[in-house]
Amino acid sequence: MKKFYLTHILWIYYSSKGISKEILEIIHLGTELEDIVSLMSEKLFESLSEIEYESIAQLEQRKAYKFRNKVNESIN
Repeated sequence: MKKFYLTHILWIYYSSKGISKEILEIIHLGTELEDIVSLMSEKLFESLSEIEYESIAQLEQRKAYKFRNKVNESIN
């Protein structure tokens, strides 16, 4: 319960600083890796793959957003 409460407080804090929900979810997945190794080691590769996929998707989304902004700025 204490771990959940602290995690929840940090989630609220970083959300208020403008960090997106998706990025916070990726970070949370990373914090769960130790539990996965100790409880379900056969799921480690799957968990790492999910983190990698989500991270790349977020990077691509932000790259596309920045590109669109630059195009819009050059048009105006």
